[in-house]
Amino acid sequence: MTDYVTIRGNLGASPRYVSSGSVAVVRFNVGSTERRFNRQSNEWEDGHTNWHRVVVFREQAHNVMVSLHKGMSVVIHGRIRNRRYNAGSEEAPEWRYTSEIEADHVGVDLVRGHVKFFPFTAHSPAVDGDDDAPGGEGTVAPGGLEEVGIAGEGNSAESPADAATAAADWGTAFHGEDAAVSSPLAASRSAEAEQDDAPRAA
Repeated sequence: MTDYVTIRGNLGASPRYVSSGSVAVVRFNVGSTERRFNRQSNEWEDGHTNWHRVVVFREQAHNVMVSLHKGMSVVIHGRIRNRRYNAGSEEAPEWRYTSEIEADHVGVDLVRGHVKFFPFTAHSPAVDGDDDAPGGEGTVAPGGLEEVGIAGEGNSAESPADAATAAADWGTAFHGEDAAVSSPLAASRSAEAEQDDAPRAA
């Protein structure tokens, strides 16, 4: 029986490629912090943080690389995989065990902000041709996300200490410069304000 889980938290670091073979593999860590209500102070406080290792494959791996960055709030759904690896050598093996989530679905947590989504077309070429690899059949190519905006709640229990820095880092991942990430809602309101301030014809 396969164990499926859904977690919600923040990326502790930007995703990274861990394979240069024919199938793309990306790994990242997600920290999920529980919230506790302190009846004495009448305020919510941070509790324990659980860190989860997440792995994604194929086209979703490429999409994760161009879409996610350190500090972002995400929702992950996938299968728990326990594996053994040798941290030593063949002559003196040191077997260790680890648990990770093989993600079927990765998304931005819209409780924390909003995004502008650019779907891939049905004619986009697949990046990898091996449909039998983990992660399922692929139908999309990387580079389809051209613009993303986020307007979140600022710092929170699960957010990094400097939410503004995380937002700037996210913008750097897309635009290649330290620019603030624009919010579609803020842009819309700005346009409306400019329209109101414009001189009207008599």
